[in-house]
Order: sequence, then structure tokens, then C-alpha cells
Amino acid sequence: MNDTMKKASLILNIILVAAVILLYVDRFANTGEENKNAKKNNHTEIESSGYPEVVYINMDSLVSGYDLYNVLSLELMQKQQGFETQLNSKMLSYQNRTMKLQADYEKHVITSANYQKKAEAMMYEQQQIAGWQEEKSMELMEDEQNLTLRILDSIITVVNEYNKDEKHKLIVNNSFGGVLLYGDTGLNITDTILSSLNSKVEQAKLLAPKEDNAQ
Repeated sequence: MNDTMKKASLILNIILVAAVILLYVDRFANTGEENKNAKKNNHTEIESSGYPEVVYINMDSLVSGYDLYNVLSLELMQKQQGFETQLNSKMLSYQNRTMKLQADYEKHVITSANYQKKAEAMMYEQQQIAGWQEEKSMELMEDEQNLTLRILDSIITVVNEYNKDEKHKLIVNNSFGGVLLYGDTGLNITDTILSSLNSKVEQAKLLAPKEDNAQ
């Protein structure tokens, strides 16, 4: 998993941890007789439904196998590599022209006044390159955040659809750094959710308008 994928996976884990904590507080904050009665009712409901109350998803496995995430992260990585290539080209050109300017001055090819004027122009260009680099870095960060939110939103949508009949009371994250330290493999619904996610990706491809090759 490349650095971009790792960072996005970590961000997803952090967001999901926070979401699970909020769900936990909302679900179990109430105490007293009302909570005891609700617990009894839940127990009866679980026995009749045959579904476990709590299941889990391994977000690391889910994200690494999610086709949409892999496509978008590859596009982001290619965009980053394109920026790095442009930056290297700008810096190499700048360095070569700076060295030539210095060499011309030392060989008295140009006057001191002309050298000073060109040196100031080179300093301004250096600031422009630094500004361009910062702008592209911010653009990549924003793209990465949008990617993370898009993937998270699609996962939450599928999870909600999967659990629309409320067969499970809680679905938690069992990734490294998640809130669950252990989970029986029988409670792992990662493959089920991943299959639904990738199925939606395939459906989107089939429904996407095809390019008209007719001239």
C-alpha cells in the first residue's frame, strides 16, 4: 500500500473511531430501569432474529480491496508524480541558469550592474517556484481529503443499506488503531460490504455513457 493509500486509510480509521464513539455514547448513555428494559428487549430481539448484535469491518482490508479507492488513489498518485516532474524541471532549469549567470559574471562576460539586475530576477523566479510548489501541495492535500470523504461516504452508504433492517445493533472497525481489539471471525462482515461496494462500482461503469466513436 503506497503512502497516499496508507494516509487515507489512517484518516478513514480515525473518522470511523470517532463515529463509533459517538454511536456508543448515544446507544449506551441512558441508565436506570429504562436501559435495563431496553437491554432485555434487545436480547429477545437478537434471539428471534438470529443475527449477532455486534459485527465488525476491517477497514484496512476493505480499503485495499475497494476498486473505487484503488482507481482514485492511483489517479492522485499520478497527479502527484506529474507535479513532482514539473517541479524538478523548473528547479533544474533555475539551477542551470543561476550557475551560468554566476559563471558569466566571474568571467566578466556581463557587467556588475547587469549581473545585479539578473540576480534579482532570479531571486524573484525562485519565490515564484516556491509559491507554485506550495499551491500544488495544497491542491494535493485538498484532493486527498476529498478522496477520503468520498470513500468514507460510499462505505457508510453501503453499510447503512446492508443494515437497513437493523439486524445488527453496532458495526465497528477492527483495523489497527480501531476500537475493537478482538473479534470472532464469524462476526467479520468485511467481505460482504466489500462485495457490495465493488458491485456498485461495476454497475456505475455499465451505466456510464459510452463515448461515441463515430466521426
